[in-house]
Amino acid sequence: MRVAKDCLMETLQTAEPQQTLPLPELIRELLLQLGENPDREGLRRTPLRVAKAFRELTSGYTVDIDRLINGALFTVSYHEMVLVKDMDFYSLCPRTRDECLQLIKTHPRP
Repeated sequence: MRVAKDCLMETLQTAEPQQTLPLPELIRELLLQLGENPDREGLRRTPLRVAKAFRELTSGYTVDIDRLINGALFTVSYHEMVLVKDMDFYSLCPRTRDECLQLIKTHPRP
């Protein structure tokens, strides 16, 4: 996971700045390109809702993992199952939730 984050950050830092529209305007344009009328009653606030959702879903890209964990990693020897309940889990990954969790399990962070 660290490698992917480092690659993303390097790409963002070295990428040429592009002139882009604010996210809600891009989403409005997407609706137009799909043949929708973004001014109709049911879609008027959709660009704002979608922009908010994307910002929330991608907010983890800017989180300082070490600060978030705050040293709460412990070396413990056990062979029992760890059960975590009521954990929010969001992903833009095309894999299923179980596949993502399996990747985390089999490829732990160094």
